[in-house]
Amino acid sequence: MGPFAPTKRAVGPRPAGSDMNQDISAAELKALREAAGVDLAVLARRLSLSAAQLKQLESGQGSLFYSPAIRRQAALKVYQYLDAQRQSPAAARRA
Repeated sequence: MGPFAPTKRAVGPRPAGSDMNQDISAAELKALREAAGVDLAVLARRLSLSAAQLKQLESGQGSLFYSPAIRRQAALKVYQYLDAQRQSPAAARRA
């Protein structure tokens, strides 16, 4: 692979026993969003994603993304935001 090959990075605390380099599952993203009580359209707007892209992330699809690497990056961005909100709701609202 070249010097600009995408790499997987671990972000935020994951449940015990989970593989930090494993992709975030669609079900996990949806469950985190619903547990946080964040509307899909609001979350998409805050993270500069379209609602359609966020729906695809939550359903496990990804045809609206330029590449699988960009899809993973978007999923990590959503996970980071929702994880921050879970840990500190006031801090996540300021983001």
